[in-house]
Amino acid sequence: MKTRLLIRKDLFIISFIILLILASPLSAQEIRTEPIKGLVDQPISIILSGFDPSKTVTLRASMLDDFGKDWTSFAIFEVNKTGIINLSRQRPIDGTYRDIDPFGLFWSLDQDPSSKIQGVYRSKTLQPMVINFSAEVDGETVATKRIERDFLAAGVKRIDVNESGLVGTFFAPDKSMPSPGIIVIGGEDGNLRDDIAGLLASHGYAAFAVAYFGRAGLPDEPLNVPLEYFGKAIEWMKTNDAVESDKIGVIGWSKGGEGALLIGSTFPDVKAVVSIAGSGVVFQGIARDYHIIKSPWSLNGKEVPYVRFIETPLFILQMITTEISGGPLRLESMFIDSLKNRTATNSAKIYINRINGPVMIISGEDDGFWPSGQLSKMASKVRQGSNYSALDWYLVYPDAGHNLGIPNLPTTGNCLIMPGNLTLYLGGDPDKDARASADSWNRMLQFLDLNLMGNGPDSK
Repeated sequence: MKTRLLIRKDLFIISFIILLILASPLSAQEIRTEPIKGLVDQPISIILSGFDPSKTVTLRASMLDDFGKDWTSFAIFEVNKTGIINLSRQRPIDGTYRDIDPFGLFWSLDQDPSSKIQGVYRSKTLQPMVINFSAEVDGETVATKRIERDFLAAGVKRIDVNESGLVGTFFAPDKSMPSPGIIVIGGEDGNLRDDIAGLLASHGYAAFAVAYFGRAGLPDEPLNVPLEYFGKAIEWMKTNDAVESDKIGVIGWSKGGEGALLIGSTFPDVKAVVSIAGSGVVFQGIARDYHIIKSPWSLNGKEVPYVRFIETPLFILQMITTEISGGPLRLESMFIDSLKNRTATNSAKIYINRINGPVMIISGEDDGFWPSGQLSKMASKVRQGSNYSALDWYLVYPDAGHNLGIPNLPTTGNCLIMPGNLTLYLGGDPDKDARASADSWNRMLQFLDLNLMGNGPDSK
């Protein structure tokens, strides 16, 4: 009798457990990411599991930038029959992006979608990007996840440089042997591109982000900046124990892309050049006082030949209209008009055929700052027949703008805030800029790997 009672009791407990299992979801609702912590340019997998196939799920992303400003994005998904949403395979039915893209919630992060003027996203401190995800069903948060995206790999050394007249930040990779060196030059906004240099160091390069104006001991504006300054930076790199002295390249963005081509054509120690949204023609420097007309660069105490800006009546009307409306200014048409001065243009062409190594030029056809797609084609013609032209890479993205570079960062900001509060429109589209940046960044790493790291077809 006692045995029967025990059996009945056990059966009751088992039945109760089965009922609990049947009454509960098959698995917990969760957001799975791989990796949880990684470099900003590293691939990521985002999968939601355990959700009711009859429901839609809103996945939100949010982060605080270095200035304490909120950035947010969202996407709404249908759940498949197995209760899973895979961002690498599934298109959202609504949200801040529309195509299949595991990084859609990253590049579509936005501060204020209604604002006419939003500056480009930049990391000032290189602290990890902390992104918080939340999944909502019927307006209720049912799962959360926190991830980090790094600009610096573990072990990368960051050193502020202010010596021998040089100003910048040097990043050394976590290696016992010397590494190929890369000098990184920013644009006319005056910001150091520590983000590019730090990420390059995370990929094994010794990278030096160099300031060339707007700092103590340097010119106040990008006007008559001596090219010898960059020659000094090259020599500094050559004597640095962390750098392979015979493997030095230069990467520049925007006006720095123009400068990178000019530096490479001036100093034979430069063995590879990458120009991102740059120019193969030297244009007049942009001064806070528009009455000042000077070259942005000088060599041996003389101005480097440049194309002077031509402001047509139509462009002046555009400037007035833009000022009244409070929107950003698109300069592209002014540069196109200025190129019509054939004598000045021919004199200001950069002799990139003199660069002692391969060249990579990256540009967008919808560049609102200057016609970088057209300028890229002009540079390629100058380069034809040089010793290294067969190794050159030219990437032109039809619908992309000026804001190209590191992938998987917010691309919703399309304005460059210049010194003196001049706001310039960069063109492009957040989706197209994001895709162009992802493709060009990966191909740039391949280019550097082949031509500086020594992993080309002729390497042993």
